[in-house]
Amino acid sequence: MRTPERLLWTEPCLEEIKSLSDRQVFSLVDLPADAHVLGCHWVLTNKQDADGNIIRRKARLVAQGFTQIKGRDYDITYSEVTKYDTLLAFSSSAHKTPFTFVKFM
Repeated sequence: MRTPERLLWTEPCLEEIKSLSDRQVFSLVDLPADAHVLGCHWVLTNKQDADGNIIRRKARLVAQGFTQIKGRDYDITYSEVTKYDTLLAFSSSAHKTPFTFVKFM
């Protein structure tokens, strides 16, 4: 980081690493010979109050997923996520249609 404020970001970055470690998001292992390593970068955000004053600095470490190649780095990418509004719309219209709604797991 080449900004004069770089020292202000040390603590938020360390907090993010500690948070990831506490949640056991990753574990350090030896790199296999045939492995492809994904890069990562920091997303730094200043949280502000209504007057625009910085009240908190937030750092997130994110993977550079755009370097992944299907079949080498992943096989299937699917995460079952439902927005509450979508679920509400389906359930509210269920009594108006002749269809049966089934929950798949």
